[in-house]
Amino acid sequence: PGAVAQVAKVLAMAGQHSRAAAVAARAETVALSIIDPFYQATALVEVAGALVLSGRHQQAAAIASAAQTVARSVTREGRQERVLAEVVEVLAQAGQYQEAEALARSMRQRTDHGRTIGLHIRSASARAKVAEALAQAGQYQRAEDLARSIILPDQQVSALAKVAEALAQGGQYRQAEDLARSITHPLHQETSDQVTAQAKVARALALAGQHEQAAAIAARAETVARSITKPFYQALALAEVAGALALARQYQQAEDLAGLITDPLHQALALAEVAGALALDGRHQQAAAIATQAEAMARSITDPSRQEALSYQVTALAKAARVLAWAGRHQQAAAIATQAQTTARSITDPGRQASALAEIAGALEEAGEGRSAARVTAVLCTIGRWSAAMAPVLMLVPSALPALADMLEEQQSAGTVS
Repeated sequence: PGAVAQVAKVLAMAGQHSRAAAVAARAETVALSIIDPFYQATALVEVAGALVLSGRHQQAAAIASAAQTVARSVTREGRQERVLAEVVEVLAQAGQYQEAEALARSMRQRTDHGRTIGLHIRSASARAKVAEALAQAGQYQRAEDLARSIILPDQQVSALAKVAEALAQGGQYRQAEDLARSITHPLHQETSDQVTAQAKVARALALAGQHEQAAAIAARAETVARSITKPFYQALALAEVAGALALARQYQQAEDLAGLITDPLHQALALAEVAGALALDGRHQQAAAIATQAEAMARSITDPSRQEALSYQVTALAKAARVLAWAGRHQQAAAIATQAQTTARSITDPGRQASALAEIAGALEEAGEGRSAARVTAVLCTIGRWSAAMAPVLMLVPSALPALADMLEEQQSAGTVS
């Protein structure tokens, strides 16, 4: 039923809502026939997610609530929390904020370690999802309070950054910057967390046309970034700021800042971000030149044993390819994306590989290679990496969706979809 529900999601993303709802109904029937409560609840959550994408929020919420009831009978430690975290996310997506928040807060947040660490990671994830949904719905204070209730530092910082970003997107610029500047990692003071949050706010301002204010916030973030002494965190921070400055149309400053980054991974990504901003502003020749720099920098990463490095390399190459496509260099863009595909195959971590393939699919689509993009997307689906990559893939390759939906229905009928 999970595979059928995923086909319904693709159909919904393709705008074929009636067809998606019919496929989801078929998946629900199969889900209800499952005896094991864990697998039944998991399948019902997938159905609910498909219905959310089809715009049937009330029906989705009802099925998610049914999944919650079934999940309560799961006795194996960790499995119940896993399903409940997924229920929380679907309820939030369906606009059932009060029910989602109540369920998220009811999930255990443990401070011990060892085998229970996964339990409070899921609880933190559930709270973060609801906080993000609340912020996007304009319930900012409630969102911030929920984000601050997360006891795991990394998840708390990430959730607060998303609330700050939502504030900026909602026009609450001063409040957004104040929140971003207040974010600190309780265990590691010298990290890029505060800078990343400020950069997100600056990006949101720039995209809203508030370039002067965006540049001011990005400049303040740059000051903090330059004060970071740990090389990895400084590289990450500087890359974030360079991207924000570029969107704020401070192109030379952004390019100069990217040039200060000593780590080739982050420098390549920063240059790709600068090139992307230039392309969006119609400066195609300059964008193509910097994108070519980003490509060369990405190709300088040669250690195949570093899985994180390989995923960064593919991401940078895909971003450079997309910029070149925007600049009208479709053949060059397609060649880079195709070569990146080869690199992606050497990534052994399934989640990282899925994310890398998602980036490649988007680049191929931008380069006018819709058929190739659909093939990469189909690979992701057939290997069962829906949760890691389906959402970005669907956003990146919209024109491939109707054909992809047909392809997946055929594969599902033949029993080849994971």
